[in-house]
Amino acid sequence: MRPTTTALSVLLLAAAANAQKASVFHLPAGDYQLGELLARCEQAVKAPIAKDRIADLGERRALHLQCDLALPTEAWEDVLASVLYAHDLVLTYDAENKRHEVLPRPALRVRTEWIAARARPMTIAELAARPSHKGPVQVKFDPEVETTMAINMIRPLSFGVPGGITGGAEGELVAFTGLAPSLRAALSTLAAIDPSVAAALPTTARPWPSTADATEHTLPSGVHPLGTVVDALARATGRNLLLDTSVPTDLSFTTTAPIRGNVLAFEDALTKLLWEQKVAVLGLAPAHGVHVVRLVTPMALPSVDESVPMSIAEVLARPDLVTYAEIVVPLGPESAGFDALMAQVRGMGRTTMGLDCSGTKDRLVMHGFTHDLVPLLQKLAAPATLK
Repeated sequence: MRPTTTALSVLLLAAAANAQKASVFHLPAGDYQLGELLARCEQAVKAPIAKDRIADLGERRALHLQCDLALPTEAWEDVLASVLYAHDLVLTYDAENKRHEVLPRPALRVRTEWIAARARPMTIAELAARPSHKGPVQVKFDPEVETTMAINMIRPLSFGVPGGITGGAEGELVAFTGLAPSLRAALSTLAAIDPSVAAALPTTARPWPSTADATEHTLPSGVHPLGTVVDALARATGRNLLLDTSVPTDLSFTTTAPIRGNVLAFEDALTKLLWEQKVAVLGLAPAHGVHVVRLVTPMALPSVDESVPMSIAEVLARPDLVTYAEIVVPLGPESAGFDALMAQVRGMGRTTMGLDCSGTKDRLVMHGFTHDLVPLLQKLAAPATLK
C-alpha cells in the first residue's frame, strides 16, 4: 500500500527532524571569535569546555568560515579539536573534572606534563581511524620487531614534534604518549619495519571528496590578496580552508589572465597558484570538509596527519592539483615486489618534499605532494600495481 500525501509529508517532516537532531553543531559561514565558537559548541553538545588557561583567547585571530559547518554528534570533538589546532590550541579531556579543556599547543622539544595526565588510551587502529583527533593519546602494543628497536626508532622523532613523545617498554609491550598528530606520524615511520603497526594502516584508497559539475568558477586577472584566493577556492569546493598562523596574511598572487573552469579545474589552478609561494592546502578534518592553508618549507614539511585521502586514479587524472595526499597501492602478483618498490620510493624521496612510504607485503601506503606522486606512480608501471 502506497503512503498517502499526508502520510508522506509526516515521514518527510520526521526525517528532517531526525537530521536536525543529528547535526548538533551548526555554524553558518562567517567570522567567529574563538570564545564565541567554544560557547556555541558548549551549548550544542551540553558539555562544559574550560578555557580559562588561555589568557589571550579574545586576541587570537578569528575563525573564518567560508561555508556552513554542520557536524553530527559523534564528530564534534575531533573537528573542533582540528579547528583549535590550526590556532595553536589543543582540546583535551579532563577526566577528573569530567569536562573538556582548551590548552595552548606546546612548542617543539618542550615536554608538557598535562599531555601524559590527559592522554586517552587508544589502539593503533583506533588512532588511525580518527585522523582528525588532535588531543593527547597513549598507545600500547606488542611490536613484532625487538622492543629496543621500536623504542629507538621513535625516540629521535620525539624531539621535533609539539610536546614531544614519551614512553618505553612495559613488560612485553611498548607504550608511547603524545599528541595524536605526533604519534600518528611516528607510528607511520615505525610501520616501515614493523608489520604489526603496518597492519593498522588504511587498506583501501578513499576517494578525494570532489565531483565535477557544470558550474563555472572564475578568478579574474589581477593582483589578489591571499584571502581572496583562499575564499574563492573554498566557496568553489564547498570546503572550509582555515589559515594557519604560519601564513603571512600580506601575501598576494598575480594572475595575468582570468582563471576559469569547473570545480576540479578551478581547484587544480588555484592550488597550483598558491604553491608558487609554497602555500599548500592540507588536511585538517578532510572527511568533514575542513582543511588548513599553511606555508611548507624544508623545516616545516607536512606530516602524515595533514594528508588527504585520494585514489591512485584521481592522482594520475589530476597532475596539476597540488595537495599532500595519502594513497594506498595494492601489490598484486605482477607488481615489482615490496622491497623493489620501496627502493624506488626511497630513491625519489631525496628530491621531493615530505614523501613518506610504509606498508606490508600486499600494499604500500604513500604520503606526498601530488605533483611528486604522479611521476612516481607512472614509474611503478606494473599494471597490477596501479589498479
